[in-house]
Amino acid sequence: MGYYIEVPQLKQKARQLQELHGGKVVPMPQSFADVPTDKVLVIVVDNGPFEAAAIVYSAEEFAAFTLPCDYRPRSAVLLDRDVAIRLNPQIEMALGARR
Repeated sequence: MGYYIEVPQLKQKARQLQELHGGKVVPMPQSFADVPTDKVLVIVVDNGPFEAAAIVYSAEEFAAFTLPCDYRPRSAVLLDRDVAIRLNPQIEMALGARR
């Protein structure tokens, strides 16, 4: 794990991804396979004083960020693939297999 997107404020990251980068807040997918290949799933996890906007690039990442025993509030945001790469260029290689 370890690819994240930064936005200006520490909280309300799903809203910021929507307003600043054209993301779409969606219900949490049931599996990684449900994520369209032209989109990138970002799961925003509320850690109390701050939120983390994690790029989910594999089934393993999806499983780690959707553990049933993890009760932290979270939101799902779909971003266009090119937008996600622009916001975190390091993710391009990890996403390469999903083209």
